[in-house]
Amino acid sequence: MIPDESAKAIFSHCENILQNYWENNLLGPSQFYRGITTNLWKDSYTANCERHMLIFQTNNVIPEYCFNCYKILVEPRDVLELFKLMIIFNGIQLPNNNTRKCMVETRAEISGTYKGLVYSQNLEEAKGMLLSLREIISKEISPEITISLKRGCTEYAISYPEYTEFDDENIPTMQYRPEWRDYEKAADENGLAEHCPPILVDNINPKGYTLGDAKVMLNWLKYAATIEDVSYLKIASKPISKLKGLVTRS
Repeated sequence: MIPDESAKAIFSHCENILQNYWENNLLGPSQFYRGITTNLWKDSYTANCERHMLIFQTNNVIPEYCFNCYKILVEPRDVLELFKLMIIFNGIQLPNNNTRKCMVETRAEISGTYKGLVYSQNLEEAKGMLLSLREIISKEISPEITISLKRGCTEYAISYPEYTEFDDENIPTMQYRPEWRDYEKAADENGLAEHCPPILVDNINPKGYTLGDAKVMLNWLKYAATIEDVSYLKIASKPISKLKGLVTRS
């Protein structure tokens, strides 16, 4: 079991270098990444996820590539558990150095608060990781944390709820619609992906924690204070003021 003191110790090393960011009451970067970046995914497109989301936002169609994207969703109950999940994600050895992140949910239209995500490019690998992560997280944090199998981006399921539905054997029920291929072809021919910034690194696996990670941790604590999650006081050395304009859904 990861002790509470481990989370506090990690953040305490960051506090001195964060003095200039402490009083800012606007939420900054809030996602902690580890693993390979999407430009190394199998048969990856130029601009990767940005290309796929632009096609969806422009045409309300889900790209074919995204029908083979699966993720394990971990839902910590408070920010202290989120820090412990970060510790696991920082050190875990996954089959393909799978892309993973911890985050706070800032999209008002999407439910939830604290989340961890591990991505896979095929269903069988995702199922295997689901079982292993349940075992690890149950042992190291709590067996009460919800861990589930999802598909692709949450935004897709808002327009197409069936996209993320599975049958009793964890087989997805929605298939790609062939008529959508024309929209994808037109978008690529018109250079839609050229508007997306390139990914400049192949993986995010630093030794220890970076200044960027420290800023993310501080923003998590600000988020926690704003939603009155007092577990943040087990990590921070002092109370934190609430953020301005943060809208969340439980």
